Amino acid sequence: MAQIQQLDALLLELYNTHVSPQKLLTIWNQVPPGQAFTNYQDSKSSLVTIECANGFPQHKRVGMLQALDTGWRAITAQQPQELMLALVEKDMFATLYHSNRKRLSRGGQIRFAWHILRAAVQAKRAGTPLLINPNL
Repeated sequence: MAQIQQLDALLLELYNTHVSPQKLLTIWNQVPPGQAFTNYQDSKSSLVTIECANGFPQHKRVGMLQALDTGWRAITAQQPQELMLALVEKDMFATLYHSNRKRLSRGGQIRFAWHILRAAVQAKRAGTPLLINPNL
């Protein structure tokens, strides 16, 4: 959890510096060992998707992603090929979110919402980042 707290602080700092002073909600999705693979081995890869305003300037996007790449890899010791970063405009982010949500049945959507809500309450009480296991 200590590494996730460091990464969360880095992400929030860089978001406020490069993207927006608005509050950012971060949800950490940690896939358990044995469920994600790279080159037939447990994956150590990270996928970071961040929302930004529609029409966000490209030079600011590049600045944010370069700073995040440098800071993230300093904390994790990951190689460049183990890190995928995306700063996605609001409309596209919403489209991605809703397309993933549609893949769940109504019952699955309710279970997922409950899963997130329960994790959010636990994180708030503990003063830690919101971390979920994708296995409902």
